[in-house]
Amino acid sequence: MSKRGLFVGITTLDLIYLAPYLPQANEKLTAVDSAISAGGPATNASVAFSYFGNHARLLSVIGQHPITGLITADLNQFAIEHQDLQPPWSESPPTSSKP
Repeated sequence: MSKRGLFVGITTLDLIYLAPYLPQANEKLTAVDSAISAGGPATNASVAFSYFGNHARLLSVIGQHPITGLITADLNQFAIEHQDLQPPWSESPPTSSKP
C-alpha cells in the first residue's frame, strides 16, 4: 500500500558534474558527464519518497523564470504533485553546482 507524504521547503536547480577525479585548489578540469535536475532538501526527499511508489506532494517556490521549466519537467518525471507558493515569482531559482 502506498503512502502519502507532504514535503515543504526550497526547490533549487542542481547542476551536477562527473569529474574524472577531485580537483585540487584552483585547478580546472573537464567534466566527463553532467546532469541538470530539481534539487533542495525537501525536493530531493519528495523524489526519493515517490521513487519507492508513494505519492509525494511538494510545497515550494518555483515561479515563472524561463529555466523553471527544467525543474517542472523533473518533478513531472517523478510524478511529484507540486504546489507553487509564489507563482508570479520571476527571479531565477536558486542554483547549486556540485562536482
